[in-house]
Amino acid sequence: MLVRLELDNVRSYAKVRMDMDQRVSVLIGDNGVGKTTLLESISVLGSLRSFKTAKPSDMISHDHPSGMKIQAHFCEQEFQSLGVEQSAQSKKCFIDENTSPTVARFLGKFVPVV
Repeated sequence: MLVRLELDNVRSYAKVRMDMDQRVSVLIGDNGVGKTTLLESISVLGSLRSFKTAKPSDMISHDHPSGMKIQAHFCEQEFQSLGVEQSAQSKKCFIDENTSPTVARFLGKFVPVV
């Protein structure tokens, strides 16, 4: 179960930490404040792809072109956290803070429905 989402330099978010309720989390806000960015970030952790853009570097904040990081923390899973770091040139995947040796090992660990 996803219990915390952390974003660094993702689209309009410089840094955000969002703790999830263990029952239901509801996102409410005006247009353009970043609700879809939160869902997109969760989706990236499951598929390593954005549902909004074909170019992964488009998710990197324009204020921080060096790169972005998405990290999620879980309970009741075989792992405690998953993360993705994306720069204009490369992507790294992390399982419990350790770099995943292959994309295949990372994919399928978390299957979000957004």
